[in-house]
Amino acid sequence: MGQQDWMQTEGIVKAVYVEQGVESQSYSVVFTYTVAGHFYGGTYIADHAPCVDDVVMVRYDPADPNRNDLVIKANIRKWVVGVLVFAVTAYILFRDLAK
Repeated sequence: MGQQDWMQTEGIVKAVYVEQGVESQSYSVVFTYTVAGHFYGGTYIADHAPCVDDVVMVRYDPADPNRNDLVIKANIRKWVVGVLVFAVTAYILFRDLAK
């Protein structure tokens, strides 16, 4: 059974640690999830940092729920807020330059 056939459930981000590389940084994401009333956990290296207590999707092997993979999806709400802040800042800067 390949990972694409694994089950999915919601997990919770418990901690995020910065992993500083030579040319870039990544984040070690610690998460937990439950399957059939049992708690499991894992770590995942990501190129962006989710927030502690974020809900994430976890894919796990139904034959061995300790085997898992975190399904990283962009947090649309954070992306929209970032775009709005950028747009407002750009508007204010260009408005002031036009005077």
